[in-house]
Amino acid sequence: MMITGDNKGTAEAIARKLGILAGTDTLVHKSFTGKDFENLSDGDKVKVLQHIMAQKDVEGAVFSRTEPKHKQLIVKILKQLGEIVAMTGDGVNDAPALKQADIGIAMGMTGTEVAKESADMVLADDNFSTIVAAVEEGRSIYNNMKAFIRYLISSNIGEVASIFLTAALGIPEGLAPVQLLWVNLVTDGLPATALGFNPPDLDVMYRQPRRSDDALISGWVFFRYMVIGIYVGLATVGIFVYWYCFDESPDGHTLVSLSELMGWSKCAEWQAFLPMPCLGQTFHGEPCSYFTAGKVKASTLSLTVLVIIEMLNAFNALSEDGSLLQLSPWTNPWLVLACLGSVMVHFVILYVPFLAKVFAVCALDWHDWVLVMAFSFPVIVIDEILKFFGRQYQKNGDVTGHCEPEKLDKRQEMAKTLCDNDKARAELQRSEFLLVVNANPGSRVQVEQGDWCLRVGPGGVDLNRNWDEHWQGDESFGGDTNPGRLPFSEPETQLLKELVSDFQPTTFLTIHSGTLGMYMPWAFDMEHLANRNQASMMEILKEVDQAHCECPFGAAGREVGYSCPGTCLDWVYDKLQTPYAFAYEIFYGGELESLRQRWEEKMGLPDASQLQAQNLAHEHFKDMFEDFPSSFIQVQSEANVTKSGSKTITGFACFGASVAQLGSCSFAQLRA
Repeated sequence: MMITGDNKGTAEAIARKLGILAGTDTLVHKSFTGKDFENLSDGDKVKVLQHIMAQKDVEGAVFSRTEPKHKQLIVKILKQLGEIVAMTGDGVNDAPALKQADIGIAMGMTGTEVAKESADMVLADDNFSTIVAAVEEGRSIYNNMKAFIRYLISSNIGEVASIFLTAALGIPEGLAPVQLLWVNLVTDGLPATALGFNPPDLDVMYRQPRRSDDALISGWVFFRYMVIGIYVGLATVGIFVYWYCFDESPDGHTLVSLSELMGWSKCAEWQAFLPMPCLGQTFHGEPCSYFTAGKVKASTLSLTVLVIIEMLNAFNALSEDGSLLQLSPWTNPWLVLACLGSVMVHFVILYVPFLAKVFAVCALDWHDWVLVMAFSFPVIVIDEILKFFGRQYQKNGDVTGHCEPEKLDKRQEMAKTLCDNDKARAELQRSEFLLVVNANPGSRVQVEQGDWCLRVGPGGVDLNRNWDEHWQGDESFGGDTNPGRLPFSEPETQLLKELVSDFQPTTFLTIHSGTLGMYMPWAFDMEHLANRNQASMMEILKEVDQAHCECPFGAAGREVGYSCPGTCLDWVYDKLQTPYAFAYEIFYGGELESLRQRWEEKMGLPDASQLQAQNLAHEHFKDMFEDFPSSFIQVQSEANVTKSGSKTITGFACFGASVAQLGSCSFAQLRA
């Protein structure tokens, strides 16, 4: 909601422009002056704010002509209603409300010192979008703290479970005290520290705000701790038991039954029990030492499983509910290095004889490592299953509603498609889209009225020649290709530059009205081809073309047949180093038949060509494509020179021909 000292009419007009007020209906329940609100009874004040908060996802509210006491009153009632209140302000009169709010946010550049002292957060750049970045960072820090706790608690529960199971089963101790200290102080320390560098979850900004009374460890989270911890204990004890009872390994050790292992303390009463020599040890004099001094291999396996399983569990802690299939381990390179470091340190105590003796361990062979991984890896599978149920719980609880299609108007059909499509919803779990629905609103009406190929904005400048990438401002460019007096001279291109620079996309797509065609860099001339991901971008265009367009595609300059300096396509690809950049020209708003008729008219002319300029033709077609071959239109070889000496050019004589149709599609011999 907006709380301002401006008059009511001004406040409402600005709120509509900002999208705070969306409707055109009466604002009797949406707009109040400070005096109007103050004069309401206490009960009505609460009802007004309850109604506003109930409708907050549809429309906001405006409070105008407010005094400091009015701002404080609104904040106070909202907090009484259980809301978490954030208040922004820059003046002295905002200070009391900033202090009273749960989160006071002051302006760093224009704000008064009083406001800054009263606030919890100061925006150094006075940019409200910085609040979003701060919220994302705060949520990430909180999640990383939970990851740290989750990792240590589940690991420690596993160690406790291991000791408990050993005592309950009555088997020899699998882990010595010095080994447990080694795990806690050395191998656990590095991964736990590295978890503080986890990147934000992919959907961190789509989650509902956490309530102030939410527990750090919920019942579900504690259940997950217990499941993982119990498995750690079972795996650690399990491999110890497996070695004694079932492992037919090359070391030739003697197998015993589970009941014998559980009753090992009565070994002295057994008749004719004589274990085979193993790992350089013989047990002729004391056969029962097979369960004490002879347990070195089993104990080493148990310790190694504990170490490896905790390294894998550290990767489980990358995200509370995000799958490792979506958030790969190397998203936190520090964690990868920490786990590798811990494993290498463990290798040292295994394979350095002096240290192996200190820690009562022995070297493991390949057979042993296969066993270790077989007992350790299931911790990944178990946690993935638990994460899946966690995601389902969030989905059913409407915790991560990414899209609200009912709020989108008809000019946002693309965004609505992302909301309604299941595959798109799945993609939104790991991708983020920034959609600029209309980048040239000033000329949109003219396009919709039939001027399909209008290129310029209201200022007479071609907005796709106004970018600072091989920009050319000489007199040869005029009319509908006017590049402007300077790069980024137009407010539209300035805004677009700021948007795309802040977003830093991995894929960029600009869509224009005009003819049919799909292009990739470079556009500034007809010679250069993309120097990054060229093959990948061409493959993408081929697939899209076959499925949707059946139109020219490839490097922009080559395909359109003329140089296009100063385009957003080239600027984003070059200046931002965006891996994938595309420009689509679509025939939007009119009947496709009219485009077909114009194409056929051009094909019937003596100097016909298929190249699009403003009217889908260009008089120097042959000159351009002879020197700069196109991926879509090819110049015939010298063998096809006619008797008169003129060269012919082969072009498709079928409008919008598909790849399958080209075999039966006649070719036009276009006379040069």
